[in-house]
Amino acid sequence: MKASLLRDNFSYNDISRYLYSVLARIKHYEIIKEVSVERISIESIVHLSRYATYARKERGEKIAKAIIEAGGIIYEPSIIYNENRYRIVFPPVIERKKNKHYLMDGTHRLLAAKEMGLTMADLLIISDENLPDLPCTHSSWDIIKIKNKQRQIQEVLLNYDRTKFRPVTTTFNSSAFIFESKKEAIEHIENNLLSIR
Repeated sequence: MKASLLRDNFSYNDISRYLYSVLARIKHYEIIKEVSVERISIESIVHLSRYATYARKERGEKIAKAIIEAGGIIYEPSIIYNENRYRIVFPPVIERKKNKHYLMDGTHRLLAAKEMGLTMADLLIISDENLPDLPCTHSSWDIIKIKNKQRQIQEVLLNYDRTKFRPVTTTFNSSAFIFESKKEAIEHIENNLLSIR
């Protein structure tokens, strides 16, 4: 696995605009005005998941190592080359509400970072008090159970409310962000930026 940092090809402002344009298409995020990438203490994050899988945590560790090898900070926006494909990898997504940071996407990556002894990570921050309530009850790091098989969302999220769910992980893992070449991935971002000018 190898990483290319988006900041090697785009300005911070362009990266922020691109990230905003992707998030603003996700249910419940249509109302957001802006996003930012900020370095946050991993321990300060309140997460929602009760379960994780070994395979996805291992993938999170490989992504972290690739970003670090490229001279980056985990988990800054990057293009990851793996298994003959290029994927745009977004930072874990945080909703900031009343000075708390709620993890909406990225549990496996942050679990991997914690195991690697890392204490800080670049995260994608959404600050908008108009967002709906959380889609479930929040959890704590020490109760996450790591299993071999993926669990149903109703098991992963305690008191899950489908009407408030934000499909961030589903969006980020879609084929819309997988490319045959790094050039295609960069062109995708450039075209997206042209469409929002």
